[in-house]
This record gives sequence, structure tokens and C-alpha cells, in this order.
Amino acid sequence: RLRDNILSELRAKGPLLSRQFEDKTRVKGSLGWGSWGDVSRMMFHLFLRGEVMVVGRQGKQKLYGLSENFLPSRVSKKEFSVEQVEYLSAQRSLRALGIANSSEISWHFFRNRYPNLKATIKQLVVDEKIIPVDITDGPVGKGERYIHSKDIALLDELETDKWEPRVSLLSPFDNLFCDRARTKLLFNFDYTIEIYTPPSKRKFGYYVLPILYGDKFIGRLDPLMDRKSGKLIIKAVYAETNAPRDKDTSREIRDSVKQLSEFLGAKEVVYSRKVPKYWQSYLH
Repeated sequence: RLRDNILSELRAKGPLLSRQFEDKTRVKGSLGWGSWGDVSRMMFHLFLRGEVMVVGRQGKQKLYGLSENFLPSRVSKKEFSVEQVEYLSAQRSLRALGIANSSEISWHFFRNRYPNLKATIKQLVVDEKIIPVDITDGPVGKGERYIHSKDIALLDELETDKWEPRVSLLSPFDNLFCDRARTKLLFNFDYTIEIYTPPSKRKFGYYVLPILYGDKFIGRLDPLMDRKSGKLIIKAVYAETNAPRDKDTSREIRDSVKQLSEFLGAKEVVYSRKVPKYWQSYLH
């Protein structure tokens, strides 16, 4: 009944904010929907089933709509069997990871919800969708790892001059931080999102962006978008121990911050004094 009520409401009124469902829980009598906890769990269930999707936001509130009204026509409406979902999901997980073992594949995308991943991986190898690889050096432990067949060409490109390192500001929710232990192992970079950490206990900031330079993490940046003034305020920039200290790196960080400011629609970027001295030539 709760499911039917939510879907009927979305069908009749169109997209609704999550708090509008919350308000509905206060209605008493036969039209009551139950507790907000029930609504929240049902929305998540409908989201996992693909019946509803997040179609927008207002502030921090999610705007939910019926998937059938928002998915483009090119998206297949075909229903997949559990085996097909597992077969496709394992490949998506591996492609996001690059090279991974079965445990990493299981955790990354489907969060250990594969009924029979061992058999699926075996079939993917037989079908030559994924290829076993041996890693002879580096920080990784023993055990078989895999790469997707479509990514083999990327390994070859690493041996050429096609790949050029650049500075990128990453989201705290980037794929690289899905498995913190793996990221620390591969990059020696320990990252924790501190959104839910009390301000007094935060080490770096509320929404700190990791700074990736090529294949190394060189620092972190603590931004704040002030919508009223239209300013992107960089509250602090932190450098890792082995970060490059040249002006070119400082300039590339500045350029990445500028791209972020343009994306956010900021009129101006303002830096605080909490910037490493060797990067202050451009970050001021």
C-alpha cells in the first residue's frame, strides 16, 4: 500500500521533494502513510528497483520522479535475469576499478550482493570479456586479478607519450574513494569524507576535494561556495609530504579551481592564507 501511494502521488503530481513525502506522514486516518522511516526505506527500495529516480535537487533535498517519465527512449526497458545483472555489473565494476581482484569487484558496484560471483567471473574469462593479469611488483598482495578486455589498449598507451599527467580536483564520492583501504594501498593516500564529522573533530574540512596530479595525490582543497556573494572561497589548501613544489603545479591547481568556479557559476575565487608557501605564487 505504501508503494502504491508513493507511485500514485508521483504519477498525479509529478516530481516531489523528499520532504514532501515526509510531510505526508503527518496525515492521520486512512490516508496516513506510516512513519518517515518507512517512506525513506520504500523510496530507496523503489530507487533500487528502477521505478523512481532522482531527477533534480533543491538545496540538499532530492527531487524524485517516476523513471518511466524521465529515462530517455534509448534506455532499454528490458528486464534482466539475476544472472544477466551479475554478468553486466561485474564488468561495470571492473572497468571502474581498472584492475581488480574478485573481492574488489564484489564490493565496488554491487556492495557484495552478487549471488554467484565466482561462477560469473569464470564465465567472463571463458567469454574473453575479462582477462587474468599478474602483477609482479607494487604494493598489492598475492591473488589473481583481472582487467576488462576493452581496457587492454590503455595499458599499451601508458608506454607511449599519449598519456599526459594533469591536475584534477576529485569529488569526495569519486570511484577512487569507494574503497578507502584500496586507495590507501595503491596511492598511500588516506582520505575520509568529513561531512558527518563534528566540526571540532574535522582534520581538513567539511567537503574537502582531493588533488590528483597524474597518478599521485598531492594535496587537498577545502572549498566553500558562497551563493549570496557569488564567491568560491578556498578556505585552505593542504599539500601531501611528497607533493611537487614548483610554480607549474601551483598554476595547474589554480586552473582546476577556476574550472570548478565556472561550473558553480562563481563570479570570483577568493583564497585564504592557508596555502603552502611554495604554491602561493598562483594561489592567492
